[in-house]
Amino acid sequence: MELLKIESGQVLAESLTIAPAFGKQHTQVIRDIKAQNHKMKVLEEIEDSSTLSKIGEGTQPKFGLGYSTEQIQRFFIESKYYHPKNKQEYKMYLMTRDGFSLLVMG
Repeated sequence: MELLKIESGQVLAESLTIAPAFGKQHTQVIRDIKAQNHKMKVLEEIEDSSTLSKIGEGTQPKFGLGYSTEQIQRFFIESKYYHPKNKQEYKMYLMTRDGFSLLVMG
């Protein structure tokens, strides 16, 4: 099973194939991706807080990673896969290089 695939000229990794490569269940990888998304959104909200812009002389401190919601959504692209045994669809994620790096290093 290949860990990476090329789609529309972009190298992507599927959460479904990454899980066994790292000795995890797919549900654990999904949980970790959701946690990473949440963490990045919270940091974005802290950075965008109007109260922080009043600190000092109009300078706003940067606490987070500096990613917008749109960028976060491009790191982890929600997708679905079809399970052949029970004939149901389940959630999976496609990860860009940056998304994969955040997941592994995060």
